[in-house]
Amino acid sequence: MVKLNHVRENREYQRLLDRTYHGKVVPINRFINGKAILLHYCFGCYNEFYARPEWLLTKESQKHNCKNSRYDSMAYSNPVIKAPVPKKKIPAEVLQEIFELHKKGLTQVEIAKRTGLNRKTIGKHIRQGY
Repeated sequence: MVKLNHVRENREYQRLLDRTYHGKVVPINRFINGKAILLHYCFGCYNEFYARPEWLLTKESQKHNCKNSRYDSMAYSNPVIKAPVPKKKIPAEVLQEIFELHKKGLTQVEIAKRTGLNRKTIGKHIRQGY
């Protein structure tokens, strides 16, 4: 969630932004002057970005360009939120094999090749196992 702490101080600047960006872009930082670099938030592409107010309003090359604007489509659909990928449980037999191979002096890379697991996963389980 975006916190807008300086709404009163930014009213005039927000009116100028609304004319150009139709209410999609709001300043997060307090407006100081046109040359100060401020943090902004776009409700069209859900991105935070830094910009100078006078350039954001006047320079064509410095204007914010929403690539994924939800306002451009007629459906006004919400963005797709991906579900977290569940972690795979490593069977106890495989963990035992990892520890035995480690005791024999094999490297994490060699153990990873034999078990088919990621080297970082092997390292994590070796550290947790002792």
